[in-house]
Amino acid sequence: MKNIAIIPARGGSKRIPRKNIKPFMGKPIIAYSIEAALQSELFDEVMVSTDDDEIANIAQQYGAKVPFMRSADTANDYATTSDVINEVISYYHERNQAFDIISCIYATAPFITKDILKKAKSTYQQLTVSEDMLQDKTLILQSFPTTFFVDKDGNIVDSIEGSNDYDGWKAKIDEVLEKVMTNE
Repeated sequence: MKNIAIIPARGGSKRIPRKNIKPFMGKPIIAYSIEAALQSELFDEVMVSTDDDEIANIAQQYGAKVPFMRSADTANDYATTSDVINEVISYYHERNQAFDIISCIYATAPFITKDILKKAKSTYQQLTVSEDMLQDKTLILQSFPTTFFVDKDGNIVDSIEGSNDYDGWKAKIDEVLEKVMTNE
């Protein structure tokens, strides 16, 4: 099983300029997300999706990969996290690389820890989704407890916002799975 952590970090924040690399308790705020992902040992690759050279350099200093610079389409004020994830999935797909679990960790999450990530994976593994149910679909965990569903071509077909209520979150996942499986 191959897993990737995607950390989106655009350079052009309007509300808090340079927020992704602002110092926080002695280091750039993005460093916390990178370190937690690496220390969790859950991911085969921890990558930062950015359009900014300074962010890219800092990300690499803390151990993340920056295999490409984000396109203008995903670096503007209207791009969504889904757009960024799709771009990353496409980049790796074009290089014949696929991942079983794709996690998105925001750059401005300084309180995320390896333990939180491990708990999220444990919760994800509790989902009882059979291969037959998924057919050609893939379940993607993004910034727990939000979940994205993507098709075999990497297009996001649905997403749900979770809550701290595991049973409610699981019920929503089951509902969306049913919808995705019947192509509604």
